[in-house]
Amino acid sequence: MKEHETDSSKQPELNQDKQPLPRKAADMTKEELEQQRALLTRMLIQAPADKAKADELKREKDLREIELIGGKIISLQQIKDMVTAARQPYEPKFGRGIDFFPEMYRLKGWTDKDPYAFIKPYEVGDEFNQVIYSRFKPDVRPALQALAVPGGVRIDKFFQYLTPEGVVLLELYRDEAIALMKQCTTWYEFRVRYGRAYGVTVPMKMFETYKGV
Repeated sequence: MKEHETDSSKQPELNQDKQPLPRKAADMTKEELEQQRALLTRMLIQAPADKAKADELKREKDLREIELIGGKIISLQQIKDMVTAARQPYEPKFGRGIDFFPEMYRLKGWTDKDPYAFIKPYEVGDEFNQVIYSRFKPDVRPALQALAVPGGVRIDKFFQYLTPEGVVLLELYRDEAIALMKQCTTWYEFRVRYGRAYGVTVPMKMFETYKGV
């Protein structure tokens, strides 16, 4: 009787530790992306009541990495103080009474647009993430993306998955941005000054559009 032969071409590729190499998120199905979100959630949840076991689990979790959407690898060590798997109640952080969007619209010259409208120009979301969420540790935003926008479909706001410490930083970054916006006359001026003050990268396309502050 012949031994059962295995087609090696169909076996998962292994690294030196005999573990399957991570797949790119772009190759994952929607179901797999949902499973990824569930895995991240489980990894963030603190478990055993027994302190010895809890400490051991914490050490293990701190060393874990997970591949998120777009192939981004994040470390639990980098996000544990800022990100929680438990969705927090929605409390507006940029609503009426907060000058972030009115100041952004003023600097962009959008006098015909309502800064509090639910639907905003496409570029607003990208600019917002650059100004606010890029100031967190690099792994925080991808983790928030995986929790709040699983599979590319938004179900929550990013800040609903921030810990209390994360919310404090969010509000600090928001208020610092507003204070500087009030000192500027153009969005370009603000982005350049903000970048210099807080180490936030200014997209090259802005330099192509404007010729000075």
